[in-house]
Amino acid sequence: MSADLESDRLQAQDLRVAPAAPAQPSDADGSQKPAPPKPPQPSGTDGSQDAATPAPAQPSGADGSQKPAPPKPPQSSGADGSQEAATPKPPQPAGADGSREAANPKPASAPEGPAPLLTAAGINFDALPKVDADVKFRGSDLEVPEVRLAQLQLDLKLRDGIAVIDATGEGTFRERQPVAFEVHAGTEDSLENPESRYPLDVSLRAGESHATAKGTVDRPLNLTGVDIDVAVQGPDLGKLGELLKLPLPGTPPYKFAGKVTHEEQEKRWNFVALRGTVGDSDIQGNVSLELSGERPTVIADLTSKTLDLDDLGVLVGAPPGTGPGETASSEQKQKAAQEAAAKAPILPNKQFDVPGLHAFDARISFSGDTVQALKLPLEHMEAKVTLQDGHVKIDPARLDVAGGKLETRVGFSAPSGVLNGDLDLTLRNVKLNELLAPFKVDVGAIEMKEKGVGTFGGHVNLKVKGNSIHDMAAGADGELAVIMGGGQINALIIEALGLDVGEMLAVVAAGDEEEKSGMVPVQCLVSRFEVRDGVVTTRALVLETSDSTVTGSGTIDLGKETLDLRLLAHPKDASVLAASTPVAIKGTLRDPQIDVVSEELEQKGLAALALGVVLPVIGAILPFIETGEAEGV
Repeated sequence: MSADLESDRLQAQDLRVAPAAPAQPSDADGSQKPAPPKPPQPSGTDGSQDAATPAPAQPSGADGSQKPAPPKPPQSSGADGSQEAATPKPPQPAGADGSREAANPKPASAPEGPAPLLTAAGINFDALPKVDADVKFRGSDLEVPEVRLAQLQLDLKLRDGIAVIDATGEGTFRERQPVAFEVHAGTEDSLENPESRYPLDVSLRAGESHATAKGTVDRPLNLTGVDIDVAVQGPDLGKLGELLKLPLPGTPPYKFAGKVTHEEQEKRWNFVALRGTVGDSDIQGNVSLELSGERPTVIADLTSKTLDLDDLGVLVGAPPGTGPGETASSEQKQKAAQEAAAKAPILPNKQFDVPGLHAFDARISFSGDTVQALKLPLEHMEAKVTLQDGHVKIDPARLDVAGGKLETRVGFSAPSGVLNGDLDLTLRNVKLNELLAPFKVDVGAIEMKEKGVGTFGGHVNLKVKGNSIHDMAAGADGELAVIMGGGQINALIIEALGLDVGEMLAVVAAGDEEEKSGMVPVQCLVSRFEVRDGVVTTRALVLETSDSTVTGSGTIDLGKETLDLRLLAHPKDASVLAASTPVAIKGTLRDPQIDVVSEELEQKGLAALALGVVLPVIGAILPFIETGEAEGV
């Protein structure tokens, strides 16, 4: 069979194939034979047809032919030999196996129509008859589910169920996304040698996303022996998720390559030797998709040599970094500029796809060698994530921070459609000098030259509820604490907090060679905060130095993202001018306002105070910590 077809408008449901109806037997001249005569009806004793009680319909066999009626039981007769007046019950029809069916058999279901030849997944090979065929199709305005092809060219060769396909097309997906594809499946050798491996070469472009697949399979119809190299790239994994109907997070531009294999008995697809990038982070590893369980299960073992924390933040709704040197799509840069102009909240308010948590299960392990996060000295990171029946668990996530350790455990579930969870974070043995060294904080002309010995740790325990990071923070309950021992602090800040104007002016007036030690040893820092309904309230905030005791109080409203903190120094010396006027920190997390006591303090201390807001785990105190002797003011 061969066909050369053209069409200006064609819908997928128009392309169907069905087995031919069975032919009626014919005479030698081709005319149809008459239908076989019906079997004679039983008659009475006089030979006439029994009109009083018509015979019941004869049951048919599986092939549609009439089965002979079972013999009637002999009727008892009267003394004159006539039949009794009683009418016997008609016999019950028999099934194909000869067994008696129920008295009222269910009507046979209507036969299904022929299977569609074209579906959203492509050509339905099961619908192709076992015939030889050559088909050429040139058409436009072809509709298949969710896709309208403005142009389609299809060349098909079919031999004993083996197909050679060359197809190209372009159109729109869901009426808005431009798509184009090119498919080459099978070769002439595939027709001549059906046992040879079947080649595939597919290219698909949807908007700015592009995917290619090239390789071979043993048997194309049941996808055994799959060995295909796959590459995919695009501006945002979230856009790819929309195409595939998968709950993928929004990300910076991505690019992946690897090999796809298929384990038929285990119903498992593997993406092995994965390598690629997401934003400024590299990723390697293996990913599997198991389809044998109640839900699909994703299993991934991933590593990264360089992880940019901005790229990881998208998993919790944070936007990709768009600053200098950051990788982001044009759409993401435009959105970031709009949010900055509108002074959008710091805490991400993007809603999590809660229903998507029930779409699949997951077991993911990750390890990163180097972590980039602003200027924070972060190193090796590892995390284990599980998703089971809508329950998310991160246990643990570990990170090396400035010579110390940060360990986090998180658990979430959404029994009523709203995420409820617990956050437990522990910080141990963080070195102050290593933490602050990358921050070139301009506190006058002070430069850190020598390393200090201060270390600190802390603990955060929160219960949260909400479908975004902002909502969770706004309703958080729990506590956090930070304890520090050792270190040094800028003497100018301590004295300025207490309005020790006499000593402050002396420090300010001192030259580089005259003031060799502008640092004061820190004996300890103790801070404890209570969190209720998203409002962080100080319960203890004390910084003890050799010169002064600095205390703090106030609140941070995480829901409104506002600050209302005060720091007050209680000098230990007998400075005549000391007046102990507090320094206030107000405003918002995005735009904190420092109520300084003098222009000199504003010049020398504003950057350090602002840094205190950036490092919330230390509150507003840690930025004042220097870890070496000062040289020059």
